[in-house]
Amino acid sequence: MSISTSWAIGFVVGILLVALLCGVMVKMARRNGGGKGEFDERQLAARGKAYAMGYYTLLLYLLFWMIMRSLETSFFMEPESVLIGALLSLAVFVSSAPPGWSTWLSACCTWSGTSCTAI
Repeated sequence: MSISTSWAIGFVVGILLVALLCGVMVKMARRNGGGKGEFDERQLAARGKAYAMGYYTLLLYLLFWMIMRSLETSFFMEPESVLIGALLSLAVFVSSAPPGWSTWLSACCTWSGTSCTAI
């Protein structure tokens, strides 16, 4: 099996574009202070609680998914079911996180054209 020249050139150009984009993002983050803010104890505790709630939501979903899979029930296809669990845990994390995270998720939902009325 041989690789065509156009495929190889496209692959290399794609890798270079991703590297360039990552470099620009790192440079912008460093210019803006590295994204590290000063948080007090209450904000750190709220963020830790949100992480824990998202993590346990993901664990419970995966337990449900494994049980359904062992019963050979097909309620979702494989990739979609894992993605649903990840998005569910992200939604739980963002809904219980400090206010800045909700703004970030709302901006992402607006950009992708989906509805975020629960946030």
